[in-house]
Amino acid sequence: MRGLGNQIAVVLMAGAALLAAPVMRSIVPEQFVLDGGHIDHSIHGPILGDAQSFRRVAAIYTALGLGDQQSLAAMLGIALFIAAMFAAIGWTRIRDLSLVGLAAVAASLGLAAVYLAQYSKEHVTLLLVLLVLLLPRGRRWDLAVPLLCVAYGATLRPYWLLIAVLYLGWRILLSRTRNPLVIVAALALVYALLQPAFQIALGQTLEGMRTWSNEQQANADVATVIDSAFPDATGPLGVLSALIALVFLVIPVPLGSTGTPYYAVSALLIMAIWAVALRPVVRGELITTGRASRAGGARWGADPARPGAAPIGTPGASQGSGVRTARAVSLLLALLVVQAIFEPDYGSYLKHLTPMLPLVLAALPSGTDRSHAAAVLFPDARAARRQERSARHRPPVRAHRPRPSAPPVTSQIGGTP
Repeated sequence: MRGLGNQIAVVLMAGAALLAAPVMRSIVPEQFVLDGGHIDHSIHGPILGDAQSFRRVAAIYTALGLGDQQSLAAMLGIALFIAAMFAAIGWTRIRDLSLVGLAAVAASLGLAAVYLAQYSKEHVTLLLVLLVLLLPRGRRWDLAVPLLCVAYGATLRPYWLLIAVLYLGWRILLSRTRNPLVIVAALALVYALLQPAFQIALGQTLEGMRTWSNEQQANADVATVIDSAFPDATGPLGVLSALIALVFLVIPVPLGSTGTPYYAVSALLIMAIWAVALRPVVRGELITTGRASRAGGARWGADPARPGAAPIGTPGASQGSGVRTARAVSLLLALLVVQAIFEPDYGSYLKHLTPMLPLVLAALPSGTDRSHAAAVLFPDARAARRQERSARHRPPVRAHRPRPSAPPVTSQIGGTP
């Protein structure tokens, strides 16, 4: 199903998620709506001293007139997600999504209905994601992404200050290489630099925050807890522990090996999310220098209206000459690096990942991307196909046949020719 059928299917799925938003709190299990309950408590009742982020989010809802309108707030959250989804994919590009792409859209809307149809701090994350997707192309606008992260970190979630710095690092690194050894070395360097910073600033090991959080959650589901490989390790062993945690966030073997079908499906869903998000990295579609760039990768901040810019739809060039996809993947990887340090369990991990799903959808391949990729990588074939199409639509040319010569004229007078 392609073309208009795709667009109708996506609109119907989005409409169903929006209509289901007001009743989702009464359908999903209690553990999925704990944050909504905390924020509602912050709006109407006494506030615990350590719930400052909940107080601030509660103040936002109150200022918007949604203090007693949690169902309306739920619909607002889903509406923001739908807007970010369309900003990520684009209305026209939906026509070219494959069945896998449509399944990704359906799964994303399903997760949004579960985690965002309530009072939630993730609505603020979602607003940041929408702004990132709507930013104009151009190198100077890349700096707006870390500024948004800094604003978010300063008001609600301090670890987004770290995400702001990591985003810039990934944005630069991924534009130059897809070598897995370089990427792993960069990850190890990041954790090696963070390790002493955590010791000085927090008095804890690199993964000490996760250990502390797990100890506080007496009622946490043991099957979803993310355990550190070496909880109190420092030095190279501490860096290795953080890298192992990151791998298990991308490939959640502990979650999938519990033997519970629900957790197995959740593990497959998480792997599918990162398979889509990391695809442009593995294929080198974000590289903007060297041979990869000449083969179709977009220059950082390239404008398709200028000479030398990669055409829209080439690898790394779709969605605004690849800038939107590059920003999306860089921000996702920055979040992943931080989640490997802080996330206590897979439930919280998936909840924090849900408002970022529009960024994953921005990396979805489409039929248009593949056809343009072939055209750029094989220009001679493109010219041959253009010639063939032109010949097919040109009216046939009749072969010229010489007309027979007229018989010699003889004079009727005198009888001689």
